[in-house]
Amino acid sequence: LFSVPGRYAHLLENSAFGQRFQLGEAADDCLIVFLMILWFLGALLLFVVTTGYQKDREQVRSSSY
Repeated sequence: LFSVPGRYAHLLENSAFGQRFQLGEAADDCLIVFLMILWFLGALLLFVVTTGYQKDREQVRSSSY
């Protein structure tokens, strides 16, 4: 799925993450996919919070006049 180049490949395969879940070669793939999902959810949450904040500010501004 993903190949980690260079010196970090063996580090990810032999990490505590890979040994705990007994994934072996697939450990870096699962870790990268997990981080991608986490990044996506974080960006989505940030988007929802900022748009909600802007809507609140517009309502407050319109009600003050």
